[in-house]
Amino acid sequence: MKKLTKSKTVKNAIKQILPAPTKKQVSTQIVVATLEKKAMPLIRQLSSVSAIKTQEQFNHVATILKNLKELARLADIEEKTITSPLNEALKATKAHFKPFKEKIETFETQFKLQMSVFLKQNKKRIEQVGIDYSSGKIKKISTYTDRVNELQVKSENAKVRKVWKVEIVDATAIPREFLIPDMVKIRQACENGEAPKGVNYIQVDSIAI
Repeated sequence: MKKLTKSKTVKNAIKQILPAPTKKQVSTQIVVATLEKKAMPLIRQLSSVSAIKTQEQFNHVATILKNLKELARLADIEEKTITSPLNEALKATKAHFKPFKEKIETFETQFKLQMSVFLKQNKKRIEQVGIDYSSGKIKKISTYTDRVNELQVKSENAKVRKVWKVEIVDATAIPREFLIPDMVKIRQACENGEAPKGVNYIQVDSIAI
């Protein structure tokens, strides 16, 4: 029996752990390598261009970019042969679990609201205990402390903590630097011939390859 060297033993162990590349993966690697091989001469030509100063250079660069975009398009097609089935599988899996998760979220929202109401009511009870103690209705500090401790919410599964929350009380009073223009709505208004104040609807050069 032939004795395996240490390095061969390790390699065999790795092969058992790592899945062998599928035919599709190998095919994709070949396509990427082919596309990269075709793109490299074009990329080298672009790298040699420091500035576009003539119409001829402009057209030359446009031609190279168009060829590179075509290679990118072919890469996109190859990529989708892999990602499309995965996306469909992911979509189907999410749809399968969605009803159950939504049901849990509905219960959580519903009962968290009830728990919040309870906390507010309990807070008022604690405040009333303080008023009763200040007014002399509760005589002993120990009685006051005991009643407050009894009203404190204690739960191993629900942690009550203080968090900061932004609440808009007057939207018109918010400074301009905190307001983000709705560019989609503004553009739509401009296209309808109703450009809002403070906006110019102008034409600019846009290069399409």
